[in-house]
Amino acid sequence: MVMRRLIWAQDPNVYTVAGRVEKMSRYTVFIEPTARGYSAHVPDLPGCIAAARSLGETRQLIKEAIEFHIEALRDNGDEVPKPTRAYRAD
Repeated sequence: MVMRRLIWAQDPNVYTVAGRVEKMSRYTVFIEPTARGYSAHVPDLPGCIAAARSLGETRQLIKEAIEFHIEALRDNGDEVPKPTRAYRAD
């Protein structure tokens, strides 16, 4: 599998509150073009992925996926990973 060009590494508009009033966490999100649109994943949250035809829809879906993922971790009594800092590589 060939890795395609990184579209964006960290967007200040992608965050999660996971249904609670507390400090928001910002996770690094990688979005890549695919043959049919875009795919996204969050390295700090294994299994947290999204895909859609448009970039905007992919961003919205990954935001929802992050919220759902964190809510599921909390519901199961698991620790929510702290976000790690990433740097954009052009």
